[in-house]
Amino acid sequence: MKNLNKILIFLALTASFTSCSDEVCVPGKGLKDVTVVKDSVNPTEITHRFIKATGEYVVSNGPVIVSADEVYENLSDYLVIDLRNADEYSKGHINGALNVELEKLVEYMNNKVAANAYKKVVITCHSGQSASFAAGILRTIGYNNVYSMKYGMNSWSNEYPNKWVANVSSKLSNNLETKDNPKGKSVKLPVIKSEKQLASAILKERAITVLNKGWKAATIRVDDVTANPDKYYIISYWPKARYNSGHLKGAIQYTPKKDLRMDASLNTLPTNKTIVVYCYTGQVSAYTVAYLRTLGYDAKTMVFGANSFENSVLVSKGWAGFTASAVANSYPSITGANPTNARATVASAKVQPTKKKKAVKRKKKAVSGGCG
Repeated sequence: MKNLNKILIFLALTASFTSCSDEVCVPGKGLKDVTVVKDSVNPTEITHRFIKATGEYVVSNGPVIVSADEVYENLSDYLVIDLRNADEYSKGHINGALNVELEKLVEYMNNKVAANAYKKVVITCHSGQSASFAAGILRTIGYNNVYSMKYGMNSWSNEYPNKWVANVSSKLSNNLETKDNPKGKSVKLPVIKSEKQLASAILKERAITVLNKGWKAATIRVDDVTANPDKYYIISYWPKARYNSGHLKGAIQYTPKKDLRMDASLNTLPTNKTIVVYCYTGQVSAYTVAYLRTLGYDAKTMVFGANSFENSVLVSKGWAGFTASAVANSYPSITGANPTNARATVASAKVQPTKKKKAVKRKKKAVSGGCG
């Protein structure tokens, strides 16, 4: 009977948790949960085993970013969620987009959205930063058809305040290093505390905790990092060859889709120091940091990524360097406090008359850039 005091793991994978291809995705599809005997709850262990069983999607397959062009061409099949504040949303939003506060996103998705009714659920914000963070949270807890829109509303229409132009810089292009800094020593992963009995419930609880701390708590700017670099464990989240060409002083290279897995180098991250992750545009790092914070790490994404300090280098080498052409679209927007194409899948949505903004017809341009 001693076994009754041990963790009982049920990992029956009748279909992959992380693989959806073109089918409609349902959170946790095909994966039976991980449960524990009430008197022997070990939230950390069961959560880690559950995440491993799902294939650690966020750090193995991401990013999940779609272009404004794709969203525009598939509005009838996609659900768009806009994270901007109510006033900004009211002044202009994508037709049918739902306005949801980041802090309430998990509960909103659980209680008011039938995500499996759409081919994709696309999250947008001002610049793609917080939307990628939100997508990372939802992917971590099992929403396999959630994506963020590259460059946010800035890529939808040039009528919106351009957050990108205001934040790109080349101020450190000539002050980078090529030194290969070693990863940290192996340590135990953060302890997860919870009274929940199911791994999926623990993850949901963790996700809500992370969101309640707010987006700003998960961000940092390059100036803050370079002012006191020893205070942070800086991760250059891009391929080794590009890291070798130049990176922030003290930064340590971690390969995307590989090194932050539990069976790779996740255990080299410190639990007693703030972790700063940067990529090319800040979108993949935001996506990744969402996962790390859910696991209990004090991790922050460097907003706008390397484009915030070496934009000219990235542009010259074709490495996702931001250019104005990336946000030169002029797709139509809708004004008003409510979506115009709210579907029955959102029980609380009440459609009210809204005023359509005049669209500027122009030839579509492919969105360039992004994170690797």
